[in-house]
Amino acid sequence: MAGERPRLHESASCAGFAANGDTSGPRLPGPAPAPGARRRRSSSSPIRHRALHRADRPHHPYPWGVELLNFVGVFAFAVSGGLVGVRRRFDVFGILVLALVTALGGGVIRDLLLGIDPPSNLSNVPFMLTAIVAGLIAFRFSGSLDRIRKLILIADAAGLGAFAVSATMLAIRHGHPGIEAILVGTITAIGGGMMRDVLAGLVPSVLTQDVYALPALLGCAGTDLCVRMGVLNPITLWTLVVLVLGLRVLALRFHWQVPKPRRLTRDEPNRPGPGSAP
Repeated sequence: MAGERPRLHESASCAGFAANGDTSGPRLPGPAPAPGARRRRSSSSPIRHRALHRADRPHHPYPWGVELLNFVGVFAFAVSGGLVGVRRRFDVFGILVLALVTALGGGVIRDLLLGIDPPSNLSNVPFMLTAIVAGLIAFRFSGSLDRIRKLILIADAAGLGAFAVSATMLAIRHGHPGIEAILVGTITAIGGGMMRDVLAGLVPSVLTQDVYALPALLGCAGTDLCVRMGVLNPITLWTLVVLVLGLRVLALRFHWQVPKPRRLTRDEPNRPGPGSAP
């Protein structure tokens, strides 16, 4: 009986621990852990969790650069859309519609291709305000800006370069590098201008013989190459934008054209028909 008393005492102490809510069992003899050490051990877990959480996040290179490029593209394309509306003798509402569609249409196509639902441009108030301000500038100064016919093409070239680079970077950030990013960037760059021309009753520039989509395609390919080589930085980013802009301006300056089929004799315009007056 004397040998069973320690076990009875041990079971009673275990019951006492369970009644007090302590399920760790009886405390073994030895020095108790310091309260400060217990606090450090409990506080290190959230810190370690936050560090691992940050390490799991994907690294997005130069997100501010993408946002700045988007603002440049929105403003430039909105100016070009507004000026096209001025040249087509639209009212102020039609000019603003063209400015908004030209500035935001390419981004909507980009988001739909990347599976971003709803498209971010439809709820981006700063982009909308920027496009409206650019359209009002085109409407207010239409008397002086309309005399410079090439201003529309220069603004369109600036938006082409900005959207080509920014859309390619966004596609890479969403896990679509390579040919997918290049196609998304090119479609985004030319999408707004195509919508503008269709609404204005014009043949889209990309469907004519002008060198329009090729500079955007080269800019998108250069952006993807810089990301793969790890040399993407603010200098290379803006160099690619200037490259697209420069190629488009040079194509306009020296009248570079894409080859097209020869016109058939019966389709030549203003050719007098049989029996008609010369």
